[in-house]
Amino acid sequence: THAGPWDSAVRNNSCVRAHVLRALDIELAAHKGDTQVHLLWDLRKFFDSVRLAILRGRLAKLGYPSVLLAFGAVVHRAPRLLVAGECASPVISRMGRSILAGCPQSVSWVRGLLHGLLKNLNNVLPRCPCKEHVDDLSHVLWGTFEEVYQAAVRSGKLMKEAADELELSISDKSKILPISDLAKCIARSMNEEGLKVQVAAYGEDVGIGVTGGARRTVAGVKKRIFKAKRRAKRVGMMVRVKPAAVKLIVTGVGPQQSYGHVVQGASPSMVAAMRSNYKSATKFGASRACTTTSIQWSLGEAA
Repeated sequence: THAGPWDSAVRNNSCVRAHVLRALDIELAAHKGDTQVHLLWDLRKFFDSVRLAILRGRLAKLGYPSVLLAFGAVVHRAPRLLVAGECASPVISRMGRSILAGCPQSVSWVRGLLHGLLKNLNNVLPRCPCKEHVDDLSHVLWGTFEEVYQAAVRSGKLMKEAADELELSISDKSKILPISDLAKCIARSMNEEGLKVQVAAYGEDVGIGVTGGARRTVAGVKKRIFKAKRRAKRVGMMVRVKPAAVKLIVTGVGPQQSYGHVVQGASPSMVAAMRSNYKSATKFGASRACTTTSIQWSLGEAA
């Protein structure tokens, strides 16, 4: 009933698709020659900072079912313990101010908590809506120099007011892209208001690299491939001991290295590195066997 047009964390819409739509706005603005900036807002330790008392009031105004809210609050505030393998931690009885990030209900709670803020941000420059993907806020602004400057400064003020009201903290990892005279002017005005933001050439939107312009960056893709390389070696050791661990290649190594490359593109050398990681995760790792054959023998013809 209260879903906003700013919400991209909806059914059949992935993080990657949300990023593609934002990137399209940026590239179209660049093609038209508009002045533009990309605001990436980061809320520090968001799920660990939510106050249930404030959350209840916000959700009640939106007509959130009181029974679901009551039962959910019991679960989120209940004592818990951490389990790793066959080991368990002592019972944690005092939960403080936090909600469980892994609970499906938490996504609805985040929507309700930030609903008023997003509604205001979308009125700053109506043709440039701020997008929300759970707790990731991405605001692409384009137009004349003065329009973008005024809208960005207003956006910063609204963020600070909402953070103070909701008792949340805006992280100094929040960024303005790309590096330009306009971005520096905006950052200076925000800093004067007590809002610390970085002017940067590169940032991450829902885990995918973004530059705030028509240029694309593959730094994030390279980083993921490197992490997958280390993960693949560990998986390969497990596969040799227990063949059933081969499923970790598909569920672990693959997603680690492939996320986002469909947006940013991958060079032939990157594709070769991904294939090499798949092979090293199998029992044929470090052997002279053909990479393609090794992957097919381990994962089947569909791979």
